[in-house]
Amino acid sequence: MSSPPTPDIRAVIWSKLIQNLATAPLCTLTGATVAQVRADAGLTNLSRKIAEEGRAIAQAYGINLALAPQRPGGGQSSGTPQHKPSMLQDYERGRPMEVASLLLVPLAFAREARVAAPALEAVVSLVAYRAAEKGLFRPAA
Repeated sequence: MSSPPTPDIRAVIWSKLIQNLATAPLCTLTGATVAQVRADAGLTNLSRKIAEEGRAIAQAYGINLALAPQRPGGGQSSGTPQHKPSMLQDYERGRPMEVASLLLVPLAFAREARVAAPALEAVVSLVAYRAAEKGLFRPAA
């Protein structure tokens, strides 16, 4: 596994977060693998919109995503997108889900910075509801 040095760890964290935002919630809502999401034109378009919103949020906080090193194979999952993201695996296995840290916190960052993120907001609301209904996430009161 490649782990090159980076001048700004925040860029690396945000880069990975944006990858997760763009696929994990959609996979969780559909039950699809990353490859299946990428193969569907409508889901791919929604994934791109969420990624654009994620990049805008990062930019609002001065994160230079160009500083994040690229994986040797390029792209998410090092070229093996047939997997189910951990969020979907947690949902399917009835394990507590990381809705707050992976979805609600980035959305809170968007709101604080006044960055419009309508696609992210809609998808986060759907995942949070689905996870709460199954008892895998407890929304804040």
